[in-house]
Amino acid sequence: MKAVTHHTTPLKQFVYFHHTEALPGSWSGLDNAKLTAADCAPRNSRYDSQAAVFGWKYQEELANQRWFIVGSGAIGCELLKNLAMMGGLQQRSPK
Repeated sequence: MKAVTHHTTPLKQFVYFHHTEALPGSWSGLDNAKLTAADCAPRNSRYDSQAAVFGWKYQEELANQRWFIVGSGAIGCELLKNLAMMGGLQQRSPK
C-alpha cells in the first residue's frame, strides 16, 4: 500500500489523512454530531487518540466485531495490521 500510494517515502515519514467521510453520520447509531466531551475523554489507553475522534462507543463496537479473514498476503497483510492496530482484533474468551 505504501509503495502504491506514495504516502510515506524515506524522506517523508509523516502520514496525514483528511477523511471526514470516515466519521459516523446520522445514518448510524454512532452519530458524530451527538458526541460529547465525556464520550471522547482519555482513559489512559492505547486507543485514546482514536477515541478522541470517533468516541469510546465506536471503539467498543469495533472491539466487539467478529472477523474471519481469508488470505493476508501483500495488501491483506497491511490491512490486517491496520485493523489490529485500530483495536478490531482484540482477543476475547469464547462464548
